[in-house]
Amino acid sequence: MKEVSIQKMNEERDLEAEVVQNNRDLIVLLATFKSFHEQLYNLKGVHSFSVKMWFNRLMDVARKYEKEVNAKVNYAEEDLNKVYDNLTDLIYFLREGCFKEKENSDD
Repeated sequence: MKEVSIQKMNEERDLEAEVVQNNRDLIVLLATFKSFHEQLYNLKGVHSFSVKMWFNRLMDVARKYEKEVNAKVNYAEEDLNKVYDNLTDLIYFLREGCFKEKENSDD
């Protein structure tokens, strides 16, 4: 009897750990998606008409996806914002670093 309850406790612990990991993965995905959305927004007005049409479709899908996930999934908004801010900062840091490195090598 004791063995069964220990096994059940272990299974519950494993399930909780899996839920936590899935929640973290979802937060990283949403943060990546929000950062991607910001990068798309930075390109707004840059494209020709035909590319702009595809761009607007992509932006629309991004908004719909985020809205759908927000409506159906429970996650900590604070955690999402932290990951999003750090991810976006990393993208800008890498972008600047890559272009500076290229400019220095061209000299």
